Amino acid sequence: MHICFPRNKRLIISLVLLAILGSITGCSGSAGNSSNGSSQPLELRLAHFWPDSHPAERELVQPWAKAIEEATEGRVRITSYPNQTLLQADGIYDGVVNGEADIGISCFSYTRGRFPVLEVFELPGFTYPNSEVASRVAWEGIKQLNPVEIQDTKLLMVLTTGPGDLYTKKPITNLEDLKGLEIRATGLSAKTLEALGATPVGMAQSEAYEAMSKGIVQGNLGPIEVLRGWRQAEVTKCVTLTPFLYNTLFFVTMNQDKWNSISAADQEVIEQI
Repeated sequence: MHICFPRNKRLIISLVLLAILGSITGCSGSAGNSSNGSSQPLELRLAHFWPDSHPAERELVQPWAKAIEEATEGRVRITSYPNQTLLQADGIYDGVVNGEADIGISCFSYTRGRFPVLEVFELPGFTYPNSEVASRVAWEGIKQLNPVEIQDTKLLMVLTTGPGDLYTKKPITNLEDLKGLEIRATGLSAKTLEALGATPVGMAQSEAYEAMSKGIVQGNLGPIEVLRGWRQAEVTKCVTLTPFLYNTLFFVTMNQDKWNSISAADQEVIEQI
């Protein structure tokens, strides 16, 4: 059957068809521009407590963020907020859960009691040759255990400091020297020091320098890098090697809704970095 349209109707139909084709082309062209389907890259805010001059910011956070941006071809971009400028160290995990930050890096032990299963990786008595070995052990264990306590965010990775030591203003040569000594410590390390007779004082590593310099505490329990990265060598006179006392587990985790907004292909890429 052959149908003829008046010239003006043919013109209207042609314009409508062109508009439909144009909208389809526009949709297909913009769908691949962003990880979440929009024309703009997904901008993520990363909160952590290390100062911007610390090796963790320069050698971990920045290279990792750059690698993700390159691997996703610019669809996912991460801006770092160091030195607690976005969230306090002990509030980073909760801040990621409620969306104050999109990604957070901090210590599980800063919110003692909230992660009871993960405390097993900070038990005293276990020593690791370095942080890489300790981190691999923790990550493999967490993947097997898959504890409920971390299901409210997308855990991207964990890392540890490896063994730690005591940094004090006076020598520690025996247990008597520890009696009543106020030492900055967190998590199970704090309970261990208390059992040995010391008086643990809970605070983030970022507060230790000032606490040591003002005499609020007389020592600090932590990894060797605090002497340089946190400049604590300036307020420390003695080092006592105690690798059996200390191991701290850090998380790198993302807000679950933000993670779900990333395409499956980009999620896979990010998990491989």
